[in-house]
Amino acid sequence: MKYSELIQFEPIERIIQLRDAGKSDRAKNFVSTYVISDVMAVNLNKIIFPHLRIDSTSDAKGLMVVGNYGTGKSHLMSVISAVAEYGDLLDDLSNESVREAAGPIAGKFKVVRMEIGAVKMGLRDIIIQNLEKNLKDWDIDYEFPDADKITENKSSFEDLMSVFEDKFPGQGLLVVVDELLDYLRTRNQQELTLDFGFLREIGEVCKDLKFRFIAGLQEAIFDSDRFQFVAESLGRVKDRFDQIRIQKTDITYVVANRLLRKSKEQKDQVRDYLTPFSKFYDGWTEGLEQFVDLFPVHPNYISTFESLPVIEQRGVLQVLSKSFETMKDEELPQDYPGLLAMDSFWGYIKDNPHFRANDDLKETIECSDLLVSKISTGFPKNRKQYVGIANRIVEGLSVHRLTSPDINAPIGMTPDELRDQLCIYHPFVAEMGGNQPSEDILTVVDIVLKEIRNSVSGQFISQNDDNRQWFLDLKKTEDFDALIDKRVEILSDDELDSAYFEVLAQVMEATDPSEFTGFRIWESAMPWKEKNVTKLGWLFFGVPSERSTAQPPRDFYVYFPQIIKPPKFKDEKQADEIFFRVDANDEKFKAALGRYAAASALRANASGAKKQEYQRKEEANFQTLAKWLQENFLGKVKVTYQGSVKSLSQALTGENAAGKTIREQVFIASSNFLNGHFTEICGEYPKFNRQITFGRNGNIEQAIKDALVGLHSSMTQTGASLLDGLGLYEGERIDPRQSSYAKHVRDLIAKKGHGQVLNRSEMVKRIDGIDYFVADGKFRLEIELLIVILAALVHSGETVLAVPGKDFSATDLSEMSSRPLQDILEFNHLKQPKEWNISVIKDLFELLDLAPGLAVQVTQNDSEAVVQLGTRLNQLVEKLVIMRQEFSNGIPFWGTPLLSDSEISKANEKMSEAKDFLESLQAFNSPAKLKNFKYTSAEVTKHQPALDKLKEIDQLKAFADSISEFTMYLSNAQSIFHEDSDWTTRCKIAKEEIRKEVMDPDKRSSEPFRKKVIEQMKQLKADYIKMYLEAYRHSRLDLHLDKRKQNLLRDPRFQQLKALASISTMNVSQLSEIQSEFGKLKTGENLTADDLEETAVVGEFYPAMESPEGISAEQRLNNLETKIEQVHKTWTQSLLDEFEDPVIQDNLKLLDGSGKESVQSFIKDKELPDDLSQAFIQAVQQTLSGLTPIDVNPKSIEQALFPSGTATTIEDFKERFEKYVDELLKGQDRSKVRLVFNQSKESDSQ
Repeated sequence: MKYSELIQFEPIERIIQLRDAGKSDRAKNFVSTYVISDVMAVNLNKIIFPHLRIDSTSDAKGLMVVGNYGTGKSHLMSVISAVAEYGDLLDDLSNESVREAAGPIAGKFKVVRMEIGAVKMGLRDIIIQNLEKNLKDWDIDYEFPDADKITENKSSFEDLMSVFEDKFPGQGLLVVVDELLDYLRTRNQQELTLDFGFLREIGEVCKDLKFRFIAGLQEAIFDSDRFQFVAESLGRVKDRFDQIRIQKTDITYVVANRLLRKSKEQKDQVRDYLTPFSKFYDGWTEGLEQFVDLFPVHPNYISTFESLPVIEQRGVLQVLSKSFETMKDEELPQDYPGLLAMDSFWGYIKDNPHFRANDDLKETIECSDLLVSKISTGFPKNRKQYVGIANRIVEGLSVHRLTSPDINAPIGMTPDELRDQLCIYHPFVAEMGGNQPSEDILTVVDIVLKEIRNSVSGQFISQNDDNRQWFLDLKKTEDFDALIDKRVEILSDDELDSAYFEVLAQVMEATDPSEFTGFRIWESAMPWKEKNVTKLGWLFFGVPSERSTAQPPRDFYVYFPQIIKPPKFKDEKQADEIFFRVDANDEKFKAALGRYAAASALRANASGAKKQEYQRKEEANFQTLAKWLQENFLGKVKVTYQGSVKSLSQALTGENAAGKTIREQVFIASSNFLNGHFTEICGEYPKFNRQITFGRNGNIEQAIKDALVGLHSSMTQTGASLLDGLGLYEGERIDPRQSSYAKHVRDLIAKKGHGQVLNRSEMVKRIDGIDYFVADGKFRLEIELLIVILAALVHSGETVLAVPGKDFSATDLSEMSSRPLQDILEFNHLKQPKEWNISVIKDLFELLDLAPGLAVQVTQNDSEAVVQLGTRLNQLVEKLVIMRQEFSNGIPFWGTPLLSDSEISKANEKMSEAKDFLESLQAFNSPAKLKNFKYTSAEVTKHQPALDKLKEIDQLKAFADSISEFTMYLSNAQSIFHEDSDWTTRCKIAKEEIRKEVMDPDKRSSEPFRKKVIEQMKQLKADYIKMYLEAYRHSRLDLHLDKRKQNLLRDPRFQQLKALASISTMNVSQLSEIQSEFGKLKTGENLTADDLEETAVVGEFYPAMESPEGISAEQRLNNLETKIEQVHKTWTQSLLDEFEDPVIQDNLKLLDGSGKESVQSFIKDKELPDDLSQAFIQAVQQTLSGLTPIDVNPKSIEQALFPSGTATTIEDFKERFEKYVDELLKGQDRSKVRLVFNQSKESDSQ
């Protein structure tokens, strides 16, 4: 289907010339083809025609029709003037209400039409010359007097209309002037003052005469900043004119109902065509009917066109008409929305040589062409499918660049606006079939924008971080790459090595500050794979001769020497030293290293946008270096150990290096070399089935806690691994009898006599500042592992552990596990407990997760053990009852049940049996009763699975409960910042990941998993609090800034502005903006992280609702102070300019008193008085508002008060005096009149 099949195209062939409306045939065409929108009908009926009527006594004014080029302004004025001149055209008006309203003015006027060109004549001369020419054509003999021979123009118009009415009785004279704004823009201040004065007089004569005046302008002069320097003169014109604006709705109405008119069937077809594309763009669904009416023109095309002040030759209607003429026979595209968007206008601008004469346009075109050229050569191969979109974005931004009066302003279009206003589309997105098509298209736009910036090295295109708008940056011409290359040439070897170490620190994950100032050295934990533990040593960037002696010895040293200029040193071939040397003899690597170092150095001394660009270059080269290292590390690194050199890949033979980080590769290779060294210093070291890590971020402390808790409560896999590796765990039972390490302790205890203790110093030895559990010639274990061994011996009832203030026996394991680890590490000694044992009772205690050592104490009539047994039974029975009740519906976790229905059913059955069994045990509440224990070991142990399931369920419920406070907090926090914030995105991802992992039975019961989740949520919460506090402090004044604000409120300049605001010529909107900004600047409280621990919001501060500009409160305060200074200077100068007017100076002479003196001082000193008194303000107001002097003289007073020359009564005297004054002030504003006693005049002169 072709475009022409969907549209009843009526081309607009040429630009309407106002003068053509004086020809009857052309006038008829103008009237009959004019499409009248509802808004324009109201303007015609309620404003234009009432002011044109000459049979009415209403207060008629002059008219100004405002509309940019191509909006139909000239057509409208042609229609009005044609109907006013030719009454028979009334029936050709398309709107019935307009026909009726136009009746009283139809055919009632003779019309003078004129268009003002590029001339230097004054406005009075132009209009009078055209009037006189037409008067002569009408056989009217009248000439206006010369301007230097008269004091005002109204009398001349009165004389003119008197002659005119003699010739054309009952008719009015209508003057219509087009393109008035272009003319006024060329005039200087003095000329404009005269022009506006003449316009004011024309507006005034419209009130009393049958003379009417209409002017056409491209923009409203009363609201234009360009004429503010003659604001007072313009204000007087405004009083005598009404404005009629041609709205966008008027233009769109013409486009929809004339240019691109459609039948109902055609609209249905267009709607069916556009609907599938509506999901890809915001606002289409709601505004689809406007798209249908204007098809194939995008609605934004028209509004953008209206905002182009530089486009002066053709209007939007003519451009659209020409555009559609060329595309009407094209086939309607099916794989993208075939709309005419604003970027299509760029071709028209580029191809029109007239526009290149405009400096702004020329500069924008050259910038745009350069961007397109660089895109064609610089776009990456894997993005070539986006080049067309990139070119459209550049052309769209080029058009938008011209909509701003200042083409260097940081104003542009957001990615959303580019997507919606250019109808960016890619078939691949449609094929994806995503749930959020508009977001998918937005992703494409984001990708293309970033590739554009990368392709042009950041030149000529920028993004405003405050509002996300992208724009052509015409002044951004620096070639950052060339500056970086120049800096590379003077880099020293040390700078390059330092840059290498910076990159190496990142890939080696050594980003924490070194503990030793001036040295790149970090304490690190290396895996000892053979034992599944880590050993502590040093990672050092440099060589051994550079290493400080301040670092205490550790188990290993990993060195990375410099690669550009390595220092000389002697390799002592120590067993604990290993070297990694990167062969950087690669041009790509060396080039990236140089550019990284150069960009980093340049960034350090740059600021603003330059700093950001250098940082981007720095990061890009860092990524290149990091990628090179990732891809080449195995082949480019040589490892030296005790004089033997191997490649890293050889050092990792037999290892699966795929997917490993560089740090992991380095430490795995090191571990392979150092295995013998570790065995030499550690001897018979235990092997664990789960990795146990020592050091700052190690898991050893948690592993010990897990093991100690597991001795009396639930056992984690980590705790079990620790116990098992030490030989203390047999199956699922604690049994230290098989442990060689426990045997060593038992042997030491056995050597002691009765009542003697085994002291800590007899087991522990300090080596290089670290305490170890040492058996000379056998092993060296970390003291943390000794604590686990001793706790197992206590659990089995074989010993008692004494720490300061407490002896821990088998009954105290719970308290022992809750003690800080450091307290236990500083234990005093061990001593022997009592001995006795019964296996079935021991089985019972183990079933109930009580220390088996308690069984021994039971047999010795120790009631405490029985009390613990009874307490534990009560706890378990109660827990089983409660758990079965709560467990019936499963365990909810973010809307997902953690256990299936079948798991719940089986667990309930087993727990019911266990509850009955445990309730039967409550009768054995004394040692004597336990002697008659009736159950066998098999009957006791068969309930172990049920109690294990109870532990698991308890853990799961505790897991769900333990994170509930975080999930509630984070859920509330997610609504505080924008949905697209980095933190909100991370929160969403974390939630989805946890929900997936928690469905894994192994993970959901894993203590490390629970810990990981809590730590993850804690971090999210901490990050949120940090981000919230930063946003709060950014947007609020602190006490120091609040003091500045208060001082600024009391600033004399601000006080003077408030006093001057009552003067009518002042632009009070500027003061209102200042006062409004004062109100928006809020002072913050001393907010801390503690205030956000329980609640995600403090007070009414919601960052997402704050100003999108993102300017800090301090900067806003600075801007406010600057604005006060600027406005103060502007207002002061404006007043001084007013007082240079001779008329104003004459008015000032009519004043008296202190007000007049202070004004004269102000004019002389050119500075406002410190104290703006009310007298000064009133004096200024009276002077500027125009005082009227009226002469009185003795003769007139005598004639008025004593007409007969005889005596008179007091009453008659009063009456005559009041009548005399009334006569003097007739038609005058009494507040502006000043009576001047003129004794020299002999006759009354009013």
